[in-house]
Amino acid sequence: MRVAITFLLAFITTAPTYPDDEVVTVFLGIPDKRLVMNCDSAEHIGLSGEEAVEYATQIVRIDGRLYWASREMRPMIASRSGSFITYHTTDGQGYLKTADPSFEGIAALADERFGEHPNGGHTYLEHITSAGFDGFIMYWGTTTTNSPPPGV
Repeated sequence: MRVAITFLLAFITTAPTYPDDEVVTVFLGIPDKRLVMNCDSAEHIGLSGEEAVEYATQIVRIDGRLYWASREMRPMIASRSGSFITYHTTDGQGYLKTADPSFEGIAALADERFGEHPNGGHTYLEHITSAGFDGFIMYWGTTTTNSPPPGV
């Protein structure tokens, strides 16, 4: 477990930096399930502690712009709908949907639907599309940081 926590801290603090720009982690999530799917097959996998940390997802804000730090710093935009916030890549290659932390009942809804998560955060869904229509990967996990940018 110490290895996983050490890796996670290194992951958080190694987001690319740019001169005079502050890097702020807007979202950080640790997955516990992965689905890999194409037109011929689907594989649903439970992730162990070290694997979960390896596939952690992070979104950062730099100079007012959002980037998917764990996915090649792809630019993102955020939108709010009801009790959810969705971060979309600007190139259409993926999105991340998470509970709006300002919606007080969402933790209870998540626990009721998905069961209690070990580190107490909200659940999230991450969807990554491969180039073309070859397939996609989805992750489900637990939110550890969820600070939507202003104006979302």
